[in-house]
Amino acid sequence: IIIDDIGNNYALGNAMVELDAPLTLAFLPHTPHAQKLAHKAYLQQKEIILHAPMENNIAAPLGPGALTLDLPEQEFKQTLKQAIASIPHIQGINNHMGSALTEDKQAMNWVMETLQEEQLYFVDSLTSPKSIAFQQAQHYQLPSLKRHVFLDNDKTPASLNKQWQKALRIAKQYGKAIIIGH
Repeated sequence: IIIDDIGNNYALGNAMVELDAPLTLAFLPHTPHAQKLAHKAYLQQKEIILHAPMENNIAAPLGPGALTLDLPEQEFKQTLKQAIASIPHIQGINNHMGSALTEDKQAMNWVMETLQEEQLYFVDSLTSPKSIAFQQAQHYQLPSLKRHVFLDNDKTPASLNKQWQKALRIAKQYGKAIIIGH
């Protein structure tokens, strides 16, 4: 279970850090509480990843450390390296939004080349059905996974239960399920 969007709100992030569960916590770069919460999460034996902001198809704001299609290669890679360096103890990254970027082969090559250098894994959040991110990670022989279920796009109890049941079915069938919640 990956919990996204950590770093802006201390109380909510801390609640996930202190939850007695084997969670992977995805921290947004350059956010006010990311470093402190990531260090605390590390001490709580949580897995820590970078929640990398990537250009989307709906022009939603991305925040600091955003990777966009208009960045030249050197600036793109430097932006990603700075985002990685902003979160202590990370083991991998996943994409925040990122639909437009995860559909672009050149951008994904630059992401995977950087992750290879940094020895990090990649989780494709699959914010687009046209994402090639997972395939590019595999091409670069990076440890990689892709999301099976978004748990809480609809936060009604009935929908949350439906998504949880879907995740359980996938886990029983394949031995694992990658679930993303917020």
